[in-house]
Amino acid sequence: MTARDVCGATSLGQDAAACALRRILAPRSIAVVGAGRRRGGAGHETIRALRDYGFPGRLHVVNGSGRPVCGVLAHRAVTDLPSPVDLLMVAVDTDDIADVLNDAGGLGVRGAVLLGTGPRGDDPWGDRQRREILRIARRHHIRLLGPGCLGVLNTDPRVRLNASLSPLRPPSGGLALAVRSGAVGITLLADAVREHCGISSLVSLGDAIDLSGGDLLGYWLDDQATRAVALSPDAFSDPAGFARAAWFLSRRKPVLAITGAADPVREELLAEAGVIRTASVGETLDTARILVDQPLPGSNRLAIVGNAGGLTALAADRARTYGFDVVPLSGPTRDHLPSSAGPDGPGNPVDLGIDALPARIADAAETIAVSGEIDVLLLVLVGTRANVLAAHLAALAPILDDHPRLTIAAISTGGTADVHQFGRSAVPVFREPEQALRALAHARDYAAWRRFPPARRPDPGRGAIRRTVTTGPGGAGRGAFIQRL
Repeated sequence: MTARDVCGATSLGQDAAACALRRILAPRSIAVVGAGRRRGGAGHETIRALRDYGFPGRLHVVNGSGRPVCGVLAHRAVTDLPSPVDLLMVAVDTDDIADVLNDAGGLGVRGAVLLGTGPRGDDPWGDRQRREILRIARRHHIRLLGPGCLGVLNTDPRVRLNASLSPLRPPSGGLALAVRSGAVGITLLADAVREHCGISSLVSLGDAIDLSGGDLLGYWLDDQATRAVALSPDAFSDPAGFARAAWFLSRRKPVLAITGAADPVREELLAEAGVIRTASVGETLDTARILVDQPLPGSNRLAIVGNAGGLTALAADRARTYGFDVVPLSGPTRDHLPSSAGPDGPGNPVDLGIDALPARIADAAETIAVSGEIDVLLLVLVGTRANVLAAHLAALAPILDDHPRLTIAAISTGGTADVHQFGRSAVPVFREPEQALRALAHARDYAAWRRFPPARRPDPGRGAIRRTVTTGPGGAGRGAFIQRL
């Protein structure tokens, strides 16, 4: 399946969107129009960000003085730029945007990002300006992001693109972000940096007078660096159209949307499209860390291994509340567990006690991993003055790396080191059971949708939607299998 299949693309406009997004997110040359020498301006800070991030392509500056900015040679006019230019970053007054796009048309520019506030759509003059900007862009086959956007980011080491006003540098990884609000974009990036959640790209849509969230879904479908996509609540103004596009992408890659208190019709559309609905930035990033680095759960069967006593028991209770089956382990499996786990009873959760040595915890995890009796393994580890959490993680890492089909997460508390993941399999480490289990539940429900997706794309005009639901915290949607009537 390609981006063309997502949109049913046959028009030149849809082909142009895919081509423009490739140039916007992986340009070979960039011109920043309106970059002055004084720090703090949108153009100046964009040039600084591009240079500091190590953009390997050609950089150009356009300003009235023709004086270099941050060591980058400048031109007095857009028409003086050497062609071709893949990406135009526009940081000029609203009244000058149309002239810039007119001049850029002859250079083969196919993608432009309009920084700054841009013309307002809630007053007649601003609305006329927006229509004129869009008319000129279409005449020259230039696709637009913005106006009023934060910019774009691509962490691919071959691209190294930071054409944005974000002060943050997220680690490279598999999560793509689409936002309209620059503040939401910075918040998502801040959380990604704090939790070491790897980002493939970020696109700020701004006012989205041209390119939309649906265009991005088609692009990310074929982007090998992107393994999951997350969108802010305002990134899709047309839920029905977005749901139809998301349905195709969700069959291959997870799509997360921060929906908050959305209306029921919108929620049903997104659920039918396989979109994972989250209520906050934190929940979104927690879930993405599971989806990007771990395999999807093969079933609902979960085991817990740890040294955390009451916290292990609490995690088991919360797991059941989230609809997980904390399965009793078989007799042969219990027989192979360390003696301190106890030969009697269900043997799950396996609590080895606060003084358990790293090797003992690793042996218990391996016994359960090889048993074939579970599909999700949750580790609950607590550090004290008498043990070293890093030693537990070091002992567990090679064991867990040998089981790439098992979905694994860890809860770690009490240690001095700020650990976010461990092992080659990048097992995510959370601070609290609630975080890990909520994220695992989202991954489980999405895996169920992937196994039994609706036969058709979402259509708000076609009948009702029937759900078989395992109720959990947050209401309907936990463990849901979705079918059309």
